Amino acid sequence: MPAPFLIIPGDGTALFQPIAVDDVGRCLLAAVEDPQRTGQIYEVGGPDQVTLEEITVAVAQAIDKEWFGLSKRKPLHLDPRMILPGALVMDKLLANPLVTPQQLNMLAKANVTRLDAVHTAFGFDPKPMWGNLGYLKRPGLFPKLAA
Repeated sequence: MPAPFLIIPGDGTALFQPIAVDDVGRCLLAAVEDPQRTGQIYEVGGPDQVTLEEITVAVAQAIDKEWFGLSKRKPLHLDPRMILPGALVMDKLLANPLVTPQQLNMLAKANVTRLDAVHTAFGFDPKPMWGNLGYLKRPGLFPKLAA
């Protein structure tokens, strides 16, 4: 039975730039095969900057389940400081905790790079998150991504 709500740390507006694992692989391969790239640092990210809430909702829809009652209730936003004690305990006791203290700390700043970073450094455009999740965008669900 699903939980009655979906907890999202903070206000859900922390920005991320998901990139497909095979696109990361292409970047890594190019970086190790080209001797001129030795010692270089590259920032990579997908073609969209999306919020934590958008990612969470998209994943819930992609797995096509009533995940934590998402179809019936809005996500519940909690101050990360309220979640931290539980995260500390889970981090010490579980092999795969639901959330770690480090993950909560990441929400304090945007986790993005330039939208053209992969194209500029590696010459190809990374795939968008939406297609990789098997996600079908619903009109109006993510207004800033509808274009």
